[in-house]
Amino acid sequence: MPRQARDGTTAPVDPAAARRAWDLRPGDHFHGRTIADVHGVVGLASTPVVVISFTGPGTEQHSQARVAATCTDTDRGHDRLRPLARHWVREHGLVEGQAVDLARLRSDVLIAITSA
Repeated sequence: MPRQARDGTTAPVDPAAARRAWDLRPGDHFHGRTIADVHGVVGLASTPVVVISFTGPGTEQHSQARVAATCTDTDRGHDRLRPLARHWVREHGLVEGQAVDLARLRSDVLIAITSA
């Protein structure tokens, strides 16, 4: 997916180089909040999602967010990895609500994109 530079030109962005939700780990920061836990599940329409748990100042304060596993902080659009990730979920026979191994998903999708 091209990215627009300050001078108005566009340059292709390597989809494998972008940091994505599947790269998040406990202790990382996401939109200004510290991540306590990260795991993957199958969401609607076979989309792999990352469930991010946050903790607040008190142990009783916590919340969660769900983000598409291929989502980046900079580009919210549908790039070439999203359909490959959905195909991976279907290929592995996973259905909504089932766990997704984010490391394996990432590895397999990045291999698929580089060999395409």
